[in-house]
Amino acid sequence: MIHIADRQVLLGHIRFKKILTNNHHQSLKDNLETFNFKTYADQPFSQYLVKRNRVIIPGENGEMREFIISEAAVNRITRKVEVYSQASFIGLKKAKVIDPHTTDALSAEGHASVALANTEWEPGNIIFNGVRTLKFDNHSNPYAYLKKVASELNLELDFRIEHSNGIITGRYVDMVERIGTWRGRTAELGRDLLELSRKEKTGNIVTALRGVGPEREDGTRLEVLVENQDALKRWGTQLKDGALQHLIEPYEPFSVDYDMTKSRLRTLTENELEKRINAGVEYKGGIADLEHIEGMENKKIRFGDTIRIKDTSYEPSLYLEARIHTQDRNIVDKSKKKVTLGDYIEYTQEQVDAVWKSLQAEITKKVSMTEVREVTYDKQTIDSKDVPGNEAKTKLDTDVGTDTIESITGAQSKANAAQTAAESHADTVANQAQSAAEQYTVDYAVAQTAYDNKMQEIANDLADKANLTYVDGQLAMKQEEIPQQTTAPAAPTTGMLWWDTSQNPNVLKRWDGTAWQKSSPTVAGEIGTYTFTEVDKALSAKVDTTTYSVDQQGIVDRFESNETSISQNATAISSKVEQTTYEQGIADAKVYADVKSLDQIVRNGFEAAIQGAWQSGVTFGTGGITTPETGLFQSTNTGPPPSGTTGETALIIDSAKALLLSGKTIKVSIIAKQPASNPTAEFAAAYSTNSVGNSGWNYFTPTTSWTTYTFYYDVPQNNGNSNDHFLGIWGDTTGSGLGVLIDSVLIETVDRKLAQDYTDSAVSPIDSRLTTAESEITQNANAIESKVETATFNTLEGRVDTAESNITQNANAITSKVETSTFNTLEGRVGSAESTITQHSNEISTKVEENGVISAINQSAETIKIQAANIEFQGAVTVLSDITGELGNITAGNISGVDISGSTFTATGTDGRVVISDDGWFVRDANGYVRIGITTTGQTWGPPDPSSIAFLNQWATLRTTVGLDVNQDFRINSNFGGIFTAQDFVKISSAGSTEVYGSTARLEATSGNVNIEASNAVAIQATGGNFYLNTPNEVRVLAPDQTYGTYKPIRASDFIVSSIEDAKTNIQPWEGNALDILMNHAQIMKYNLVSDWNNGINAAKYGFVIGQGYKTPSEILSDDGAAISSYSHRSLNTKAIQQLAGIYYDHDERINYLEMENETLKARIKQLEEAA
Repeated sequence: MIHIADRQVLLGHIRFKKILTNNHHQSLKDNLETFNFKTYADQPFSQYLVKRNRVIIPGENGEMREFIISEAAVNRITRKVEVYSQASFIGLKKAKVIDPHTTDALSAEGHASVALANTEWEPGNIIFNGVRTLKFDNHSNPYAYLKKVASELNLELDFRIEHSNGIITGRYVDMVERIGTWRGRTAELGRDLLELSRKEKTGNIVTALRGVGPEREDGTRLEVLVENQDALKRWGTQLKDGALQHLIEPYEPFSVDYDMTKSRLRTLTENELEKRINAGVEYKGGIADLEHIEGMENKKIRFGDTIRIKDTSYEPSLYLEARIHTQDRNIVDKSKKKVTLGDYIEYTQEQVDAVWKSLQAEITKKVSMTEVREVTYDKQTIDSKDVPGNEAKTKLDTDVGTDTIESITGAQSKANAAQTAAESHADTVANQAQSAAEQYTVDYAVAQTAYDNKMQEIANDLADKANLTYVDGQLAMKQEEIPQQTTAPAAPTTGMLWWDTSQNPNVLKRWDGTAWQKSSPTVAGEIGTYTFTEVDKALSAKVDTTTYSVDQQGIVDRFESNETSISQNATAISSKVEQTTYEQGIADAKVYADVKSLDQIVRNGFEAAIQGAWQSGVTFGTGGITTPETGLFQSTNTGPPPSGTTGETALIIDSAKALLLSGKTIKVSIIAKQPASNPTAEFAAAYSTNSVGNSGWNYFTPTTSWTTYTFYYDVPQNNGNSNDHFLGIWGDTTGSGLGVLIDSVLIETVDRKLAQDYTDSAVSPIDSRLTTAESEITQNANAIESKVETATFNTLEGRVDTAESNITQNANAITSKVETSTFNTLEGRVGSAESTITQHSNEISTKVEENGVISAINQSAETIKIQAANIEFQGAVTVLSDITGELGNITAGNISGVDISGSTFTATGTDGRVVISDDGWFVRDANGYVRIGITTTGQTWGPPDPSSIAFLNQWATLRTTVGLDVNQDFRINSNFGGIFTAQDFVKISSAGSTEVYGSTARLEATSGNVNIEASNAVAIQATGGNFYLNTPNEVRVLAPDQTYGTYKPIRASDFIVSSIEDAKTNIQPWEGNALDILMNHAQIMKYNLVSDWNNGINAAKYGFVIGQGYKTPSEILSDDGAAISSYSHRSLNTKAIQQLAGIYYDHDERINYLEMENETLKARIKQLEEAA
């Protein structure tokens, strides 16, 4: 799984099944390491994929690799997020700044300690490979420092982390001789070499180099010229006179050896020329990672490993030994791995054949030795054969002794004969012994050489593992690690190194046999100079004394004077300033400050580092007011771009900032002016989101001086995609190609009410009031200070107290008088008024005012006759009998309890009228034609039908009826079809096509089936999303009018089977024998479908048959046993292929072995035939 961390603490994890895609990239050439992956954006872990959090993935060797998130792109529609991250060690570039300096002579570990001090990294496993003094002419950083150390000491950098219980416990930098190793892996085309490409590069070829050494103290440099005549003949440029001209370049070796000799410079230049006289060749290949296949665990490859590649499929054959320089791997699917090769050695067929022949000769030689041993003697046998020769002299002495009585001649003759026989026998035996001894010596020499080589190999292995070295055939201790401690090591040996950490800076020391010698000076006195402290003390002693004596008196005087002035002004101001005005000014200023200090989200100028955030159309330059860089915007658009676009040029708002702006009110500020040439009179700006549109173009008139132009916009909430925000600039609204010069843009979130109430124009008066008040306060303070005296102030205070006392007394007296007088008067008026009202009430009943009833009412016993121009009834009027006569027009409110019959009611409008009569209810148009009708009597266009509404066209022709039919079923009927509803069905008919529209549509049968029938095709089409068939059982495709029996095929580009872990349970590896099932329990049959045969279709089909007597594996049957599961069938085939692959590779290796053995036997037979 992938872990997510915040510096030190693990925040969450992502299981492999949640990782949609991923790629871990490593490169030796540029020390680049990245990890990019795609996952879900709506999971609990998704919230942590931001803010430069750390991503930790498993390496190939059990180690953990750490990365820092550099970008996270969220797709809010698909709910996916793409994460891009870089190895965390890249952060060392920004960990600190290292000043130019020259280091001491330190080991790799010593340099690493200096480089990594005060960072989150620390030295790890670092190989000792000598010491170097490094010089840094420019400012540097820890990462560059480490790379320089590794280059100088011929080491390679590797970075790793360690963690425990959810906490990262350490980050370590290792420096090793070589990342990766030779594991014996050979990739061959046709087996595990999936692809191979060869790229030849000749752009870097030279035939001569002029070597230029480092600049020496006197400013001079050494120079040498190195040429290669063979390369000149191959690559040289032929001039008109036929002469060849060199391809030559200067070459400066990367070295800090400022005392480099001419010989050393020539050697380095020759080495470089040797690399560049041949074409550069790069191989890129895809290799099957067989390590995770059962039985092939030894076929592993790793980043940095050396591998061999063999391709004999075409001429010339390729034999290559190379190192994996670049690797791309999938951490989930470990079989997906691609590599790029470097540091290659390419062998020709002749070189390979020569090596093979030499091996054959060695094998033949070993065979011959074995055969000789079968017919020769060993050393003990040879020694025993020497015994008769040695006994010859003894026999002679015995046979020809001094006691033998013979003549001198006879004795001598016998002696000579005996000597001759003895010498002959001795020579024969000696020759045989010598021949056997020589052969034994050869055998012994071969065995001794092998023994010595093996002993040397064992000794080297022991030395690497036990800190030993092999000196003069003996094992001795070697110093693998330099001790770092404050006290000297005990029992040092000559030449031993010690890193003394008791002082700062630390010092490397060496034991010369008697004492520890420092490798560099540590105090200034050792090189005859003063320390900075000594110089500073001498200079500051005088400067401090003089400065203090002068400044002290001046500061004291200013302090006393200011204190007096402050006291006087404080007393004066307190008696003058109106507190309410002052507080209001402060409040206004605070609101204005709040508006000005809202969150700044986007600040973008035109610096080189962020110019890529602007889309094309900007000419970058300098001369800004707030930033040195500017952007010139020009446009040929004659009209504003449509809503939803960003114009010709836009600033891309990254997703993180876009999320902060979503749903907020923003203020956009643009600092702009007219350029010196081709200035525009008007430019425009808009904030835009692709899914919603832009804010509307805001138009501005630039001037010749820098001015800030602003507008506000409510950014939409949840617009579907947070990564589609832009700030569009329309450089010239006339489209004449003119331009506007912009210094920078600023986007900040604001409070909408504050933004409206406290704009710059609204705040300006507040600023003016505060400024005026401050001026008045200062003036009044001066005036009060010179005017007010203590006596005057005391007099004023007494007058105010007296006046306040008098006002209080008068207020009480006035209140008492007013209340008494008013009450007495009011009481008399109320009594008088009541008496008058009583008198008038008796007179009102007999008096009619001028504006009252002005006509009389005549009444008799039978009739009341009311005659007047206007009669007005107020209140309820009840009529208990009929009303007859011509009533004319009656305008009334609610009329209830009335039965009106035999009448026609008409409501007339501008374009028609509504008529209600005994014939029915009709809506007529302006021409009098009925357009809508409910009939109670027969009409020309229809019979009486009070249960339906009829709709007619403009020619009074019936088109549609809506209502109940004779069976009391509801129907909508027209000339072209209709809708009919009954108790047990709903029917929709149409003379043409029937279409149903809606934002969503649903067809549901609560009990029963849903049948869709068509005489031709049934097309279900979706322009977006997926097509779903939800069923608790199977989806079946049958022939027409069948529910079981003849099935029909489905044709599509692919059939994708869902196989996610979440939908499965009881998951375990299947160890069955797929080959056995397919070979012994499966039989493919030839047959015809019954439906095809009955319809005259004789096309044969091939496959399994389920039934008695047929071989169909149970492993591929459906749940009901009546069908074949193609997914199970494919899976079974996959397992069989894996078994066959194992058999294939096993046979291949055995064939290779047998071929080698065959060659060996052939060579042996040939040797024996030659000997015979």
